[in-house]
Parts: sequence; C-alpha cells; structure tokens
Amino acid sequence: MPVKELNDFKIKDIPTVLRPETLMEGYWSLIPNATANCNRLHAAGIKKATDLWKIIDNPQEFQSLIKKTGIPREYLQRLSGILTFNKFKPFPLKKIENINPQHLKSLEPEGIKETGALLLAGRTKEMRKELAHKTAIPESDLEYLLKLADLMRMPGVKNIRAKLYIDAGIDCVAKFAAQQPDQMRVFMLEFVKKTKTTRTAPLPKEITTGIAWAKIMPVAVIF
Repeated sequence: MPVKELNDFKIKDIPTVLRPETLMEGYWSLIPNATANCNRLHAAGIKKATDLWKIIDNPQEFQSLIKKTGIPREYLQRLSGILTFNKFKPFPLKKIENINPQHLKSLEPEGIKETGALLLAGRTKEMRKELAHKTAIPESDLEYLLKLADLMRMPGVKNIRAKLYIDAGIDCVAKFAAQQPDQMRVFMLEFVKKTKTTRTAPLPKEITTGIAWAKIMPVAVIF
C-alpha cells in the first residue's frame, strides 16, 4: 500500500462530504452540481484525489481537463483545495501524549517515526505480529498506537481527541463511520459526564463532519 493511498479518496464519493453541515462556509460553492461534476471527473479518468492533484500540477493537462469536462477552473481548484485541507498529514509519534519512550526507540530502527509509517507497517494482523517481533513491543500496545494513528487521519482529530474516542469504544475510522451523528453526540456527552474526564465532548458539527469523511476514507488498517 503506497503512502499516497492514505489520501486516495474516490472522486465519486466526494459529494458525501460536500454538504452545508459538513463543509466550511467558504466551500459551499462546491455543493451545487457536486454529483454531476464528480461523475464527469470520474468519466474523464480522474478516479481518486491523487489523480486530481497530479492533473492540477500540470497546467497543460489541467486546461485539457477543463475542456473535456466543462467544469470551471475555479470549481476544480476549490475541490482540490478541500481535498488537500483534509488530506492525511503524518503526525510525529514523539508528540503523542504519554507515549512510551522505549516504544519510540524500538520503532526508529524500522524507520517508523510518524503515524503514516506506522499505519503502513501495521496494516494487517500478520504485519503487526512481525513488527511486534522485530521491536519487542507488545501487540496490544502496537494496536493501540495504530488505532490512534487511524483516528488521527480524520479532519481535526489530534491525539488527545483520538484517545477520547478510543476510551469511549469508537476506536477506529470504520467504527466512527458507522455512527449516527445525533446518537453519537448524546453518547459522548454522557461518556464525558460519567467518566468525569477533563476532555470535552465533540461539538455536533465536528461529529457530523468526522462521520462523513470517515465514510469515504480508504481503509488504512484492518483490525
């Protein structure tokens, strides 16, 4: 699984996240004709976000795409912009709160210093077993770190928020995607109150946006 595939949102899925309740107001101009435009891009061979970014970086190919699809330049640039804003951004493992320092030292020789490398190295149970053997890190600890890294792929989710979700049992992107916004909001409010944690429950739009993006994210880890 190449690193780029951590960002390979399928273009035909993008209209799912182009809604007022999941989008910053500055991007609402993407909502009208979202499905038609994404279908045109798909038909033109732009199947994933990485395809669009590659085309936009080439002025000649970008102009050709505009003519082929009839989609305005500004629309394509804004679409690329929202995808870039929400693309996977590797997070240094050493900045994760309360991470075991020995785990950091054990992962470094394997070239694993940030969440992207960790996700790629621990995608399957077999890969996690091999990594645990190489690093002498317990599989349970590796799985916990991978769940943090997986959740941190979502927009605005850093390690502290990811830990809250894990503690609440919503411990990976797939489980997040299966939630209903209103029900999850009530559940998180009750969880925060019951556990008396100092962490705050996510706001409604944060939950709605997270669920929408989680639904279209490529699978990074098989738990």
